[in-house]
Amino acid sequence: MRPTSACPKLQPSAGPAYLGSVAAPFVIDADPNAPNFSVPDVVPPPALAADRLEARKQLLAQVDRFQQAAEARANQGAQAVSEFQKKAFDLMTSPAAKKAFDIHAEPDKLRDEYGRNSLGQSCLMARRLVEAGVRCVTIDHSNWIRTTTILTH
Repeated sequence: MRPTSACPKLQPSAGPAYLGSVAAPFVIDADPNAPNFSVPDVVPPPALAADRLEARKQLLAQVDRFQQAAEARANQGAQAVSEFQKKAFDLMTSPAAKKAFDIHAEPDKLRDEYGRNSLGQSCLMARRLVEAGVRCVTIDHSNWIRTTTILTH
């Protein structure tokens, strides 16, 4: 089981900088070339019924109403965490997000054209996200310099 955290994992050279945590990127730490690729935590657990999910959302909204006033006065960062939780919940329950992240919906021929490797499939995923309305996508392929050279005589 993968450990979870309240904040997204940022790339070493990226982050929201002066824009604040509201502008922090949603980072996908998975290889779209993997046969079992999926974006963790974007889809609610299958065992969780839709009515229970909606009840959880309403309960979270009630709790947030009680905490927001005190949190805003005590710490501006707390508001950013609350906003992050709301965005995460909206993303997790969004049919559009589920569709955008479903790289397996692409024809095999197109996936082959992009290259059946981590970089090629990441580029294809980036294209899908832009087509779905994401304004900024970064592909972190820091191991791009790793190549295999075969010399023949």
